[in-house]
Amino acid sequence: MKAKQLLLRMIEWGASIKASPIQLGGLFAATVILRNLLEAATLGILFEGPAFFLHFPIAYIFPMLGLVALLHLASGFPLPKLLKIMIIAWTLTLLPPIIDFLAGVTGDIGYFPLHKGNAAWFLTNFFNPAVVLPGTTAGIRIEAFLGCVLAGVFSWCVAPDRRLLRGILTTLVFMPMFLVFFTWPYLVQIVGEAFFPVQEITQRFLQWRAISEAPLHGSAHFTIFTVDMMPVSILALWMLARLYPGQWAQLKAELPKLIPAAIVAISASVGVLTAAPSGGITFADAVAVAGAFMGVLWLLCSIPLTGFVRSLSLAASLLLGWASGWNTLVALSFATALLHLPGPRWLSRSLAFPVLLFAALSPAGIPELTMPYIVLSLGASVLGFLSCAGKAGFRLAGSVAFPLLFLVLPPDGLDHGKLQGFERQADSFFRSGMVAHGHASANRFAAAGGGLRTVAEGAHLSGMHNRAEWAYQVGTALGDSSPELLKVGANLAFATGDSLLLWTRALAYMDAAGERGAEAAELFLSYAASTGDTAFLNRAHSSGALSDRLLVLYSRAHMALGDTLTSAAFARAALTFPDAAQSTWAYTIELAEISGWDYDSLFNASVNRFGFSQEIALARLRVGSGNGRVPDREDLLNRCLALSADNPAVLETAASWHLAANNPELAMNFAIRSLAAQTVPTPQSFALAVRAAVAAGRNDIAVACGKYAQSVYR
Repeated sequence: MKAKQLLLRMIEWGASIKASPIQLGGLFAATVILRNLLEAATLGILFEGPAFFLHFPIAYIFPMLGLVALLHLASGFPLPKLLKIMIIAWTLTLLPPIIDFLAGVTGDIGYFPLHKGNAAWFLTNFFNPAVVLPGTTAGIRIEAFLGCVLAGVFSWCVAPDRRLLRGILTTLVFMPMFLVFFTWPYLVQIVGEAFFPVQEITQRFLQWRAISEAPLHGSAHFTIFTVDMMPVSILALWMLARLYPGQWAQLKAELPKLIPAAIVAISASVGVLTAAPSGGITFADAVAVAGAFMGVLWLLCSIPLTGFVRSLSLAASLLLGWASGWNTLVALSFATALLHLPGPRWLSRSLAFPVLLFAALSPAGIPELTMPYIVLSLGASVLGFLSCAGKAGFRLAGSVAFPLLFLVLPPDGLDHGKLQGFERQADSFFRSGMVAHGHASANRFAAAGGGLRTVAEGAHLSGMHNRAEWAYQVGTALGDSSPELLKVGANLAFATGDSLLLWTRALAYMDAAGERGAEAAELFLSYAASTGDTAFLNRAHSSGALSDRLLVLYSRAHMALGDTLTSAAFARAALTFPDAAQSTWAYTIELAEISGWDYDSLFNASVNRFGFSQEIALARLRVGSGNGRVPDREDLLNRCLALSADNPAVLETAASWHLAANNPELAMNFAIRSLAAQTVPTPQSFALAVRAAVAAGRNDIAVACGKYAQSVYR
């Protein structure tokens, strides 16, 4: 009995600790973050955002709330005190990675790969130390055993009656609950495949999309987070009624006025699921649609709530928006702002309800702005007004009429989310200079039926001119006359050196591009410079103002004609313009040697003008290590590498610099990295890699690089 009294004192001590909800939330968050960091340390990585902020926290919140609910029902212990004790006891979840480290266990902590064939075996062997289970390491199994025993002991100590029986039953119930949590994604797959297309690989099943936009990464984490939020939402509302009865009463009182918005959201969600082709909905699609709907509901729940509870409700809404897609997050954020506008409530709700309609539709993409969508938006706005200013009968009539209106006028484009996502990804990557990533997204956009324009752009930027030319010719033949595609065609013609083809395509682009056609004039000028056509440059000069760019083109034209001194003079003159670009300075520094100028003084002047410019620094490094000179300014090289270690131009410059410095091993490594950075490496990159490999005595690598070059440029 002394042991029991000691346990009761410990329980009372934990329940009496003075801590606000925010402080308890901080303790729980710190525990979860530290646990994730300990797991990540064994892998030498840091988990990505969707895992770190969504999947893994909810993977602890779900079991904690579920176990608290079970323990409360089993023991009869007051819920507020029990929740506080559980948050404190949850620090024991830090034990598994520490136990595994001390025991020398090298297996990664994770979910057990459950399937129908091994479920019984897993259930009977989980607590058998002689059996090795993937994912569930020794630390995990010790943690589960302690959790089951401690839960039973807790019920035995605090239950008002039948303590021994309650304690035993609590332990027995907790054991399968732990097993559920340790196999959760695989259980989700087993249940989900009864209603959706099947997949052998669980990761693929959780992230397979047909109509909704696929996140760039972490799709499976988003899906599991949303699935977990379903039981968590139910548990949270159940606990709200017991922890904050006053706020629960406010929520129930406001419910009749929130129903119209819920009707708008559920009509949209059902509309998305029914608009897709028969059998064309995957599990991840359905989860994304459900997540957007739950996000709307949590936003609506926040309206009558106050303080800390309201903040949690808003956070749940926005996190569900993040998990459901970028469109949904933007819509829920906008709706949140509109619902908090100053002024009459009917105005803010009239503005917010159409946005809630968009939020519920958004996993399937941005609907087309056609008459059905406009009418539905106006209907949602009317419901927003009625939810505040209308009588109960009008609210009921509007709530019944809206689903019927949606049935009669379903908006167009409710299955284009995946296609729109690929297009947005490709455009974002191209704008960010991540050409290889953009090309991959462009390929998927075209494969999904989005046209060949993005393929042409991506292939051209990646150096795959044959693929870009194919996409251009087929795309234009199929009727695509967009300025973007015509611009690719003009650039490809410029690369071939075919004057007639260039003039034809460039003129077509200028005609389609309107004001943006000035870029084609730049193309003409560049071509004239590369062919030494100074007459064309003179015509351009006579029709427009002189600029540093035009003088650089004159310089390139005279270089093509073999007049190096005149070329250098034009380059130097280009620097007299106060707004001469960094590229002009870099070009002039590389030509400085021809005229005998001090390229260091030019470089120092550029530093005074711009500060540190990587483009100019690379030019200084190239000229400083060329023509047999001993390379210098290693400080510039190291700074460029520190800033852009994956930039092929930087890597090539580093390879050339170290080759000139008689460091062939380093030169070879940098040259190989430059090849790896380019989807289609240039002939110069291949030649540099072969030279460096030969200098390093690695003929095997030189042969491999040579064969690769041959396969690309045969």
